[in-house]
Amino acid sequence: RCFFSLALALVLSLLTGCLNQGTPPTRSRTSATSAAQSGQQLFEAAILALNDLPSAVDLRLRTPTVVLDASTSRNGKTVMATVGARHHESLRRFDLLQVVTRNGRFGRLKIRAGDRVRYFIADRGIVAQINVVRSSRFRQLAQGPDGLNEEVIRRLVDLELQRIGESRLAPIELTVAKVIDDNTLVLAESLPFPVASPQRMEIWRFADERVEEISRRLARYTRGRGPMVDWEPTPDEVAVQKVVDRLNGWVRRRSTSNPWTADPMVDQVPSEWRQAFASKRLSAADYQASDARRLQETVWLRDIARWVGGDRLDELAVARALFDWTVRNIQLVDDLSQQPELALHRPWQILLYGVGTAEQRAWVLAQLARQQGLDVVILALPGADNAPPTFWLPALLSAGQLYLLDTRLGLPIPTADGQGIATLAETRNDPEILRRLDLGKSAEKYPVQAGDLNQLVALVAVSPFELSRRAQAIERQLASQQQMVLTAAPAELADRVQKLDGIAKVRFWDLPLETEQAARRPNQQQRANEAARFLVFATDPYLWKARVLHFAGEFRQGTMAKTLYRRARQLAPSSQKSPRSDYEQTIRRQARMHASYWLGLMAFDEGNYGSAADFFEHRTLQAFPEGSWTAGARYNLARTLEATGAVQQALELYQADQSAQQHGNRLRARRLQPSPSNAP
Repeated sequence: RCFFSLALALVLSLLTGCLNQGTPPTRSRTSATSAAQSGQQLFEAAILALNDLPSAVDLRLRTPTVVLDASTSRNGKTVMATVGARHHESLRRFDLLQVVTRNGRFGRLKIRAGDRVRYFIADRGIVAQINVVRSSRFRQLAQGPDGLNEEVIRRLVDLELQRIGESRLAPIELTVAKVIDDNTLVLAESLPFPVASPQRMEIWRFADERVEEISRRLARYTRGRGPMVDWEPTPDEVAVQKVVDRLNGWVRRRSTSNPWTADPMVDQVPSEWRQAFASKRLSAADYQASDARRLQETVWLRDIARWVGGDRLDELAVARALFDWTVRNIQLVDDLSQQPELALHRPWQILLYGVGTAEQRAWVLAQLARQQGLDVVILALPGADNAPPTFWLPALLSAGQLYLLDTRLGLPIPTADGQGIATLAETRNDPEILRRLDLGKSAEKYPVQAGDLNQLVALVAVSPFELSRRAQAIERQLASQQQMVLTAAPAELADRVQKLDGIAKVRFWDLPLETEQAARRPNQQQRANEAARFLVFATDPYLWKARVLHFAGEFRQGTMAKTLYRRARQLAPSSQKSPRSDYEQTIRRQARMHASYWLGLMAFDEGNYGSAADFFEHRTLQAFPEGSWTAGARYNLARTLEATGAVQQALELYQADQSAQQHGNRLRARRLQPSPSNAP
């Protein structure tokens, strides 16, 4: 019996041990399954939010209001003030603002700590010195062990003056720390020196913390502090960043990672861009903050491509529709000297503002086409003596042919009979195709000849994110109804294009990377212009939401986009009973002008040509003569008249055009001439 008891105990002990050893794997498998399910839920939540960003726009934002300016001063005149020292000047703290015109009314207007002073210093030298003192570069270079290095300060100020140039400057933003009396207050920020010459000032108050934060961020960007890329305080940025957070939660909970290898064409990246395409960066699994804006950009492009492409099945028809939308919606600019900030813009900014160069139009077109499964490459003429290739136009690759779409003309290159889109092969074999684009005078010749098309460079528009493991992981996981194209296969595309006659080389297009590099190092004028351009969206979230809904094509079934655009028009200064400052008048005028023009574009896409003509002619061109949409409104008005059969009126608008697209518009006019022999 003792032996039996011992044997039984041994068996029970072994069984217990086996059971105990088997339990952890079961628990581990359950834990892994739970983590995978949790990760999938995070992924689905991220994609759901990404596809519904318009609903995440924070509309509670209220614009800053002016408390003190000429309209509210004691005598109705401009308020002029100096800045001096509150204590002894040797302390170099100049934070005492005094109104020399004695019309401040600080007490009566209840000016308080936290209110913002806009101080309009007219002297560029003073502004340059203040910008230098506020910069981190000043602290690093000028504050040595023996105090301030005056020579370094002088050199920094000279450099700042060069960056400022002759551009119109925004006011210096200061904060009220304490009110002493009706005409005296203490500033929270001390100026580096006194301002003895009286300068115009205003005092503003922010309605909530969000508005105050936006103001601070715009000011930091203008001064060159903080992030230079994806710095915009958009009304939906909280939701966009949550998308990245959820995607990173999904990545951490996945049991296995997707197999991934870099595209073979990465090995051919020019040396100056190798760091951007480094394997370590492309293979990283975690999503970065900057990926948020890339994802939002893709959603915009996908939505536009879907409703513009419609139910068309023919590749050429889809490409033509996308090209036409791009030309009508992105007003052409051929000189960046007046708008240097445009060089910083990625496709989402080009779409948002509706302005771009011929190259930027081509970039947007290539991205739209990719969302429809179409391949568009950029054709460039080879540069002489190792110079970079010169941009010519984008071309659709379809059925082994490259179809030519000229974003500078705003027209496809027409076939010999003028009815279709010419291919590269046809254009190389028939010199008359390009010569039919001449306008007669030597200065108005089309700049490319058939003989130039034997050694073309084909450029592939792709960014590092589109070649990354991160983009591929999302694309593989998307359901069909959520599908968007986040990745590119440049090597496979290059193989097909390289086989075509006339193509000497296929390489990456420099524009996407040059744009990112420029955005990371903007000069002072670019920063000031960019902040001013974005300001209307920062202060009016309704306009931002209308724009996003416009891209989504909501106006085709709903009315929300139109309602929000109309709201922006109704809030224009002329409809306000109380007077506004020049600053706010300018913002509201911009909002009304943008909304009027974009309502016209929406009406055109609906086929509501009567409404479109009204918005383009009366509510844009007549309401804002020589405004920022003059060229686009005239062109789209002519397109509207052409669509309604008012050919003679359209022809006259095309012929009189003096915009960057005038060559193409005059070709359209020639096509409308009664004589068929004049058709391009």
